[in-house]
Amino acid sequence: AKQLLPYREEPLLIGYFLTNEPEWLFQDVSLARLMLREHTAPFARRAFIQAMREKYGRVEDMNWAWQAEFASFALDQPVPDAFMRSPQAIADLTAFDARMIRLYAEIPSRALRAAAPHHLNLGMRYSAFKARAAAGYEHYDVFSYNCYQPTPVPRANAAAEASHLPLMVGEWHFCGYDRGLLASGLVQAHNQQERAKAIRYYTEQAFAHPSMVGIHYFELFDQPALGRFDGATGQSGLIDVCNQPYPEVDAALKEAALRIYPIADGRLSPTEETGLL
Repeated sequence: AKQLLPYREEPLLIGYFLTNEPEWLFQDVSLARLMLREHTAPFARRAFIQAMREKYGRVEDMNWAWQAEFASFALDQPVPDAFMRSPQAIADLTAFDARMIRLYAEIPSRALRAAAPHHLNLGMRYSAFKARAAAGYEHYDVFSYNCYQPTPVPRANAAAEASHLPLMVGEWHFCGYDRGLLASGLVQAHNQQERAKAIRYYTEQAFAHPSMVGIHYFELFDQPALGRFDGATGQSGLIDVCNQPYPEVDAALKEAALRIYPIADGRLSPTEETGLL
């Protein structure tokens, strides 16, 4: 939270992300399952044991529900196959996942809000929207997630229903095959003309959604021709490696920028021309 103190009174700063693409959601793993599988996270392990003790009362009842043979609630040894024991074991671990995620959001959010009371907490900037990520949403001002799809609307509907918050797409893009780099990005169009249509469609559909407050394009420049740190070399930029804009995309973004506020307040309808993907 101390990182925010120099910007505490900065009027041009909208807000901050709590973290970026936490790996447990990126890989879609159960935190509670990992906690039981390892000897790490002793405080979380104690909290889980207490939760199971309060729920079941007797270890025999937990064993019956989990189809397990625990000698006591101590659970001193790793439990490598907890998630495969029974449907009830999965339910208990999933519930504890939500508790861990909620605290993971709450504890730093309180410190950050104290350090920067005038700025927005933009959430964890998840790699994608999944319902389990909504735990802890009550500590955010904006719910953020990436959405590499032809349209942001279906996931925006789900995220709005789960979080009841304003939404921000943390990353999205479309790429073309006809010129520029040899590799494409995550969502591809046949050429720059179709890419421009797809970008305008995505933008206008986003701002027609009542919960959407921002869409953060990935990224301004094409990636390096020989690859970035992880080898990615996508033609995802609005500007190419020769520092020139893609004129078709540039024109589409200018057109969309003139329309997003009338679209947002219902005076205009968003384009229905999707682009050929």
